[in-house]
Formats: sequence, structure tokens, C-alpha cells
Amino acid sequence: MATATAQATTQATAPTLTLANTMATAHELMHTGNQPSSLLFALWIAACSPNQRLYTNGLIARSLAPSVTAGLPDRETLVSLLRAHKAFFTGRLLDTLFACQAAERDVTLVWFQATHPTLDAAWRDDLCSLVHAHGGSAGMKVISFAALLLDPFACPFAVVDRHHCARLGLGRQAPGSVGSYLATEHAMRSEWLASGERVPFGVYQWYRWSLARQISGAEPVSATPESHRLLSPRWYPAA
Repeated sequence: MATATAQATTQATAPTLTLANTMATAHELMHTGNQPSSLLFALWIAACSPNQRLYTNGLIARSLAPSVTAGLPDRETLVSLLRAHKAFFTGRLLDTLFACQAAERDVTLVWFQATHPTLDAAWRDDLCSLVHAHGGSAGMKVISFAALLLDPFACPFAVVDRHHCARLGLGRQAPGSVGSYLATEHAMRSEWLASGERVPFGVYQWYRWSLARQISGAEPVSATPESHRLLSPRWYPAA
């Protein structure tokens, strides 16, 4: 009887996530907000995401939304904003937020915004370099996540984090080098192609990420991925 009860409990809590529902969640992200996609905003959101709960990152995004058109507040005010949400942050994150804004103000970021529909490896590498040149730090994961937020149906990059690494048997930490990141990205793309699923790579990796999080207990078990609507780079005030 105890064994039967345990099996019933396991079946009741086993993830029932579907690719169709993941597609719907991606559409929700794409249709939240009525402003043009903002690469600047997507970079801010992606830069804030490491070591953050998804919901907390969403609250941070909503607090940063007015700054897309009004500009970031001073550093002290920005610190207070992040602390209000009990966010994890470092001085390096603050530098990166301001570096992204500086890149937009010198118009350099405009080119990346205009060319994001035709993303390639050079686009990602050059954008990493641009943020570094302005005193920030945005690695492949941050740029890849920003691209996914802009358009999960067209993003060619993998957002490699600890959840993907754990499910692929590569340890419980995100890649520590460019080489290992690219190797994991290649493995994820090969996995998608081998699956035969007729969905974009961005949606497939989102499905596998959410499924891994549900299995590990990092995300509530559901047939639908945890919503990303609060992270929409199209949801900010008009100028």
C-alpha cells in the first residue's frame, strides 16, 4: 500500500510540460507590451538574471522599465531599487547596466538593434566586446538570453546555464570558458536536431530548461513553463 501511494504521488507531481504549451508561453512573451523590442532593455534584464529567481528578475525588469526611455537613475538609487526586491547584485552588475546605456547613447547599440533579426556568432561576439569596451561585463550567456527575449522563435543561440549543464551530465555549474560554452551550445543544438521536433531552437531549449527545472524543484510542476511575461523587452513606457 505504501509503495502504491508513493507511486501515485510521484505520478501526480511528475512534470507534464508540453512543447505546445512552451510555444504558447513564448508567444505570450512576444506579445506582452506594445513598444518596439528594446535591445538595451533585453540586455539589462539578461544581465540581472544570474543567481536570481525568475519572479525576482521579473520585478527588477518592471522597475527598470521606465529607464528605457528616461535613463537609469543614479547609482545610489539603482542600488536601492535592487535591494527593494532582495535581488542579488554586485558592483560589476551596476557597471554593466550603465555600460549598456552608454553603448546605446553613443549610437553603437543601434546597429546591433537593427541587425538582431539576422543574428550570427559574430553579432554575439561583437556585442560582448562592445559592452566590455564601455566598462561592463556581458558574456555569451547574457547576450544569448537577451537575444532569446527579443525573439525566442528566431534566436540561434543557446542560453547555457547550470540547469542545462546538469541535465546534460556536465556538472552543476555553468561553463567557465568560451570553449566549454560553445561545446555545450553545440551539444544542445545537436540534441534539438536529433529530436526531430518541428519547433525553433529557442523554443526547444526553453522546453528542456523548464522541464529540468521542474524535475529539480526549481520551478512549479505544470504543463506550462513558468511565465516570462514580466521579462518582455517590449513592455516599457513610451517616450
